[in-house]
Amino acid sequence: MLIVTKPVDFPYKNKNDFLTLNNYGKFTRIKYSDIIFIESDKHRCIIHKTDNSSIIIPIPISQIIDMTKNSPLIRCHRSYIINMEKISTIDKTTATWIVKFNKSNKLAFISRSYRPEIIKFLNK
Repeated sequence: MLIVTKPVDFPYKNKNDFLTLNNYGKFTRIKYSDIIFIESDKHRCIIHKTDNSSIIIPIPISQIIDMTKNSPLIRCHRSYIINMEKISTIDKTTATWIVKFNKSNKLAFISRSYRPEIIKFLNK
């Protein structure tokens, strides 16, 4: 007999594969696999997608973090959420690590306080 004492978190692919947002009065669904990273700009976020387009939404980054539990999206800086599946390289030679992505020339950054979480995810 198996006794489960706490809830089991399944990988995001077994749950909802989409980020659903209320974007200026209409709902927008974006596949996690289509997101490269999300950048905060004042009180709005810019979602950078794999097709080189971007979506601007009037939501703070903290609210997006709450919506992306059990997904490949991880906060790595106070202004960035990155898709861990889209990373090509991480440059650790600077104080703030620089993230480069597959098939994109855009960059994101990993701050010192978020490094342990990123390293933990990469070591899985």
